[in-house]
Amino acid sequence: MRHSLVNGSRVSFLLMLALSTLLPLAYGGQSNQIVTAVNESDLVQLNGSTHPLARAEFDEGLVADGFRMDHMFVVLRRSSEGAATVDG
Repeated sequence: MRHSLVNGSRVSFLLMLALSTLLPLAYGGQSNQIVTAVNESDLVQLNGSTHPLARAEFDEGLVADGFRMDHMFVVLRRSSEGAATVDG
């Protein structure tokens, strides 16, 4: 029993080592997609992307700087050139 646990641990360790070595190589050729500073005055509202309960009537005001906001997602769209690169 102990022998099989040791072998399982070794296999798990080797698998994690291989993945941690190979994954950065797979993504190494990508360039930065954000190449300029974000201009806060040039924002675009995505229609239909706001939760239905995110309305002014439910606003409870400011929160502390350290307030955790679980389940918040930022969805970004690739440029047509970026999409073509990914699609190959």
